Formats: sequence, C-alpha cells, structure tokens
Amino acid sequence: TLLPSNLEQLKLLYCYYNELTELPLNLHNLKELSCHNNKLKSLPSSLTKLRILICNNLQLRTLPNLTQLRKLSCSNNHLTSLPPNLQYLIKLSCDHNNLTSLPPNLPNLKTLVCNNNKLTCLPQNLQNLRDLCCSYNKLISLPSNLTQLKKLYCDNNHIRSIHPINPNDLEEFKNDNNPEIRDIDHHQEINNNPYENLITLGFSPYQIFDLEKKY
Repeated sequence: TLLPSNLEQLKLLYCYYNELTELPLNLHNLKELSCHNNKLKSLPSSLTKLRILICNNLQLRTLPNLTQLRKLSCSNNHLTSLPPNLQYLIKLSCDHNNLTSLPPNLPNLKTLVCNNNKLTCLPQNLQNLRDLCCSYNKLISLPSNLTQLKKLYCDNNHIRSIHPINPNDLEEFKNDNNPEIRDIDHHQEINNNPYENLITLGFSPYQIFDLEKKY
C-alpha cells in the first residue's frame, strides 16, 4: 500500500493502521505525523520540520535526524539508538526497543517512558522531568537532579540508590525487584495508605498481615 507522491504542502498526516510499506519522500513541510501500526521499515529524511511523531509498532531500526521534535512516541520497534539532537523534546516514549543509551541533551523533557530496553544509565540533564518510567532495564542509579519528579517507576533494574529522591515527594512510586537498593526505609509512609505503599515497595499481602499483628 502506498500514499500519493505529490504531498509537498502537507502539514499533518495521519495514516495509522494500514499496510504501508513506505512514505513519500517529499514531506518537507510536515509538522505532525502519526504512522503507527503499519509495515514501515524506515522514515523519509525530509521530515526536518516535524514537531510530533507517533511511529509505534513498526519495524524501524533507525530514525532520521529530527531536530524540531516536541513529542516522540516510537515504542515497540527495533531501535538501538535515537537521533542525537532532540533538545526541544518534551515527551518521549521509547519503551520496548533495544536501546542501550538515550541522547545526552534532553533539558526540556517532562515525560520519559523508556521501560523494557537495555539502558545502563540515563542522561544527567533531566531537571524538568516529572514522570519517569524506566522499569525493566539494567540501571544501577538514577540522575541526581530529578527535583521535579512526581512519578517514578524504576522496578526490575539493578538500582542501588535513589538518593536524593525522597519517596515522600512522589505521587506514584514503584521500586520492586531492585535487590541491591539500600536507601529506602520500608516502614516509611509514602502516600495516605501505608499498606498500599508496602505492596509498592515489594512486600507481599502476607507480610503486611504479619506486620499488622506485630505493630
């Protein structure tokens, strides 16, 4: 399945859930592209003005250079890396790929979903990040400047410390299956329901029942 070739003036393109195997090459003015759930193996290099790209569930191994992006959703592909110049990006969803690292310069990022990859570290300049889901990676630590963070899912990694993040400042927190972590007080109440938080921290309902009896 193919699209028409004369789309030079197009600014918005929604072509998801088809059987497209390629896109036109001359999409120079395109600002928003939603092409998820097709059979695409690559994207054209002409997408230099693109602000929003949703390309989940394709067969992509690389992405073109996309320097103007504000939102990128590229989950469930075969990506091993992302373009280096994504400094304007506000939201990034790149889960379920084969990524071993992320671009170093993401100062405006507010939401990062990067679970189910092979990441061993995260960029250091994530000072504006509010939501982070980095579960099921190979992380040993988290960046030290996550001062705006409200949601943290970091379960199933090798994290040894979340310092200086204070779980009391978070609205959502999941940290189970990090066996080497040292700096969390398991008796600490994170939200209004201490028993819900004990489950979040890895306690089983049977252990909670035992704690209730003792205290």
